[in-house]
Amino acid sequence: MLWENVAIESVDIDLPDKVVTSEQLENALSATMERFGMEKGLLERISGIKERRWYDSLELPSAIATRAAERALDRAGISAGQVDMLINGSVTRDYDEPATATIVGGNLGVKHHCFTMDISHACLGFVTAMTQAANAIELGQANHVLVTSGENAVRSLMVDINRLKAPDCHINTFRRAFATLTIGTGGAAMVLSRREHSKSGHRLKGALGVSANEHNQLCVGTWTGGMQADTAGLLEHGTGLLIESYPKAAAMFGWEDGDIDQFISHQVSNAHFERVFNALGQPLDRNFRTLSYLGNVASASIPITLVEAERAGKVKSGDQLCFYGAGSGLGAMIMNVGW
Repeated sequence: MLWENVAIESVDIDLPDKVVTSEQLENALSATMERFGMEKGLLERISGIKERRWYDSLELPSAIATRAAERALDRAGISAGQVDMLINGSVTRDYDEPATATIVGGNLGVKHHCFTMDISHACLGFVTAMTQAANAIELGQANHVLVTSGENAVRSLMVDINRLKAPDCHINTFRRAFATLTIGTGGAAMVLSRREHSKSGHRLKGALGVSANEHNQLCVGTWTGGMQADTAGLLEHGTGLLIESYPKAAAMFGWEDGDIDQFISHQVSNAHFERVFNALGQPLDRNFRTLSYLGNVASASIPITLVEAERAGKVKSGDQLCFYGAGSGLGAMIMNVGW
């Protein structure tokens, strides 16, 4: 997918105040970990996550997304009434139905001409929503599209933590639920606009989306059953899909060695970063990390990382950016962004 007329007009985020450290989680699971002979500090050492932020379990994804959306609209100078399409891409949602996007739209006061919908694509939900927004703008179907995400899986996380604390917890159960302990919460919103209406100068130029659906059982999650993941399989096949796809994306976008000023990625673990960047021969210092203090914020990870990188001065006007990530299913996305 290549676009000529799509601008990223603004991005903003919402993060909770509550910090949950890896040490705190290990203390809660100390009896189980001692029984399995696991040393303290294992979680941070393996994942690279020192802490993550959690909302209260009752905080609705729509409320999180709404706060981020209000900030993004304000930054863009766009009113809710000017939004032609609203797409929510979060993993967590208020209900099975209606779409969480409709609740965000109601909170914001979008008009009847605004089409609202959810997109479900695991941790790629936000960037997948960006592609649909870009297609609508490129086809002349919309001038302004709002993409949102509100991630709050604390209710599901507690299901897994309670399972891991149980005296009859099996080592295989612990391994399958380990990825749960890396999850953080947060929200993000992005206003994408037709280039002729843009003042930002930030362009969304293209995207390559690929799938390896033979691996669709590597990570499975439900509200009632928590999340079960094959972490070794996700590392091998998720990073493998990105490594396989990057040369195709580079050829499509005309990237050469050294062209990318900053990689903005879905944050999973240090092992994922190192495997991808070593295989591609890319410098790790161009990959801005929020992992150590925010954990894996699912679909909100890429936009949150973008905002944090810009605030840190690592993303500047004129930079060539690569957004990339993999998600359960498996899927992978690589995006070409001119900042």
